[in-house]
Amino acid sequence: MMKYIRTIQRPTRLFSISRIACRTALCLVMLIMPAILPAQQTLPKPDAETLKKTVSQTSEIERLIIRATPASLAEARSRIAASTVIAAPDSSALHAIIRGIERTVYGSSGAVPSGAQASARFEIPVSAEGADRKYITCLVALADVSAGKIPAVLALEPASALSELIGMLVFFSSTRAEIRTHALSAIPRFSCFDVVSIIPHLILGIDAFDAKRYLDAERHFSAALAIDRTVEPAVCGFARTELALGKPQAAKEAMDVLCSENALNSISQDFRAYYGIALYQLNQILDAEPWLEEALKQNPGRTDVLIPLAHAALQRMDYPLAARYLDQAYRTYAQDRSWLLAKSQLALENGRPSDAERYARSAVKLDSRDPVALSYLVRALEKSGDDKSRSEAMMVAESVLAYVRDSADSSLSPLEQALRSQAEREALRFLISESYRRQDWLKAAQYYQQAGGIPLDREMVAAILRKSGNVEEAIRFTTDWKNQEPNSEKAVEAWLRSLALQTGGSYASASTRTSDAGSGLGIALSALGSLKGESGNSPLLDIVVNFIAAPYSRELKSFLYYLAASLNTEESRKIEQLKNALAERADNVEALVLLAEIYANRYLRQFDLSDTSNRDKALRYISIAKSFNPKDLELVARIEQIESKLK
Repeated sequence: MMKYIRTIQRPTRLFSISRIACRTALCLVMLIMPAILPAQQTLPKPDAETLKKTVSQTSEIERLIIRATPASLAEARSRIAASTVIAAPDSSALHAIIRGIERTVYGSSGAVPSGAQASARFEIPVSAEGADRKYITCLVALADVSAGKIPAVLALEPASALSELIGMLVFFSSTRAEIRTHALSAIPRFSCFDVVSIIPHLILGIDAFDAKRYLDAERHFSAALAIDRTVEPAVCGFARTELALGKPQAAKEAMDVLCSENALNSISQDFRAYYGIALYQLNQILDAEPWLEEALKQNPGRTDVLIPLAHAALQRMDYPLAARYLDQAYRTYAQDRSWLLAKSQLALENGRPSDAERYARSAVKLDSRDPVALSYLVRALEKSGDDKSRSEAMMVAESVLAYVRDSADSSLSPLEQALRSQAEREALRFLISESYRRQDWLKAAQYYQQAGGIPLDREMVAAILRKSGNVEEAIRFTTDWKNQEPNSEKAVEAWLRSLALQTGGSYASASTRTSDAGSGLGIALSALGSLKGESGNSPLLDIVVNFIAAPYSRELKSFLYYLAASLNTEESRKIEQLKNALAERADNVEALVLLAEIYANRYLRQFDLSDTSNRDKALRYISIAKSFNPKDLELVARIEQIESKLK
């Protein structure tokens, strides 16, 4: 028998256990060796004190091994090295058991290894010859585990916490259902022993996660973290579970421990990916990008990081890179909402609104009440440009507002909350601008009141407030604008138009609310130190004359001459200032229409209407005004009114 053992040892000086027959034979050899050895040699018997110390130390080392955290395994290794009473074969066997557990559970990277990663060949060191029978049994079992096989040798020995633990480890080295079921069946037996181990919690957590029982997975991974919060497989398992449950903050907090305690080059690509995805779901998209990039670099086959990376590239306006990530993700995520929305945004940024609309409609089909998907459709329809698309976009935008308000949910991730807030802002921005384009001032004002602090074109807002009759608010708004941008000619024009409307100038074609009368102008002019004498047109006219003398552009000066004319009560002076306005800018339609009104009124004041010279002048100015194809509905109505009077 000893000759047989020497024969299998001689080539490599290692037990290379590759077949079940050989393993079984070895086990049987170890079982009968105690009966053979006394006939060949006499072993020294340890004294009672040494024996007691050996049992105590090996029991504590086994407890550390069974705990199976990287820290406890390192501590066990240190205690073995420091022991003076543990026999050399036992010491070698225990070291090998630690290496086997580390390789199987933690792999080379620290993350939970896949079956292929965990199945590297395990070899029993020859120096373990003569070790305690239970350790040899565990080593033979680890050889089976490394091959992804159920360790049958364990059935030959009485159950112990260590043997049951090693029996579970095959879960990490195989994805076959029957093998994993066998590993799971060892957990109840293991729980009968009064020991603590992280392994059962990891196994139960992974099994629950794979079955999408995320609450169970959360419970088991939390139990693993309670044993040691720095064990990366437990941290990664908990993190991806929290991400699946929509709790990115909890995932990040669990992983922050390793970020602070471990050097970044020692963590796995799984950890980098989950940390990046947690940051992404927390709406820290650009902060997530380097983590996700490194994870993809370490494992180019990963797909879960591609869409977040595409969003980061879109945010940085690196559209070619975003397109590359989305193309890589196509096979896995072609029907995923995030992929479709990213493709829609990319198409829109690249000037392809029809493609953007197609992708957005596909996303809406996944959930017709998804306000984010609907807002992407609004943007695509808006860019289409035709009235039919814009009309549909208005209805869709109304739906966005309704669904955002009806589906308020504080449990949504920060990213999703941000996307919904953005959807609401985009819908309101479009509804305001489209109502402005259609000159539906009351509806535009209604949407503007809902907009809160949404950044909008100030010229558009001033016009909406003014033409909807909210004159006092228009004066406040334009006064603030002018104070913030004193050199802005648009701010000056909007401010003066609001003041003119309040004082009843000719421009005041929109109705003025009674509640605004007498207050807005006084506030504005007092703030500027321009209020002189009784309220009326003269203070504002003085301001306009002062602005005319300032070095403004021809466009603004044309408006100033027109406004001065509208405020002036002397007809001849009005005509002179309107002609000055046209000299500065011939396409000033407002000046042309006001001139036509003056000449039309002169003609109509005649008793017999015999002199048609003023009528001809009015019609000539009307013809010139119409040649510029005015879009302002109020101006168009005034033109039509003049023409009807002169028929």
